Amino acid sequence: MSSGSRFSDLVRAMTQFDSPQNGLRPLSARGRSSRNGTSRGSHGTEGMTIGCPYPKEAAEAVQGFLNDVNMRHDFDEEEGLFTFYMRTRAFFRFLIIRIRLFEDGILVTAESPIFAPYKDEKRMREATEMICRMNFGVRGGAFDLDVSDGELYYRRYILFSGIVPTRKMVASALGTASAAFRIYGKAIAEVFLGISSAEDAVNRAEEGNFGENEDE
Repeated sequence: MSSGSRFSDLVRAMTQFDSPQNGLRPLSARGRSSRNGTSRGSHGTEGMTIGCPYPKEAAEAVQGFLNDVNMRHDFDEEEGLFTFYMRTRAFFRFLIIRIRLFEDGILVTAESPIFAPYKDEKRMREATEMICRMNFGVRGGAFDLDVSDGELYYRRYILFSGIVPTRKMVASALGTASAAFRIYGKAIAEVFLGISSAEDAVNRAEEGNFGENEDE
C-alpha cells in the first residue's frame, strides 16, 4: 500500500470517527487507570499519590465548567479523575481528556487517538525527535511519548496552591491542549505513518503549510 493511500485511509478514519454514544471506554482499558498513577510514573504524576486529598473547590470548578459546556464525562470521586472525549476542529476529530485533581493543582492530559508504531525502530526515532522539536520553546505544557507502547499525549499542570481554582483556569488548560493538536496533529500523523521526517513535518506545521482548513 502506498504512503498516499495509507494517509488517505487515515484521513477518512479521523473525519468519520464519532465518539461512542454509549459511554466512554472503561478507564481500565489498556491499563489506563494505573497509567495516571505512580505505578509507572507516567502522565506527569511522578511522586504523586493516586487518591490523595484534593480541594472540593477544585472538583467543583472542573465539574462546573464541564456542565456549562454540556460535556458528557465520567468522574471517579475517589481518585479525583474526570475522563471524557473532546471534539476538536483539528486534524484529529477528538481527543481523550483526563483531568486528575491533586492537593495543590490539576493535571490535564489530552491523548492522541492514534499511537506511534513503537515496534518500528526507525519511525520511533523520528517520533521521539518530533517530540523534542514540538516541545522546544513551549510554555505551559508539553507533549510526551510513551516509547513502550507508542501513546502520545499533551499534558499541562495547573498549580493553584493558596487560591481557589476557577472554571477559566480549566478552560485555559483544555484550550492549550486543543491548540497544540490543532497545530501539530497532521504532522504527528505523517511522522507516525513514515510519510514525513520529524524535521520536515514539524517545520511545515509551525509555518502553517498544512493548510488553513485542517478541519475540513
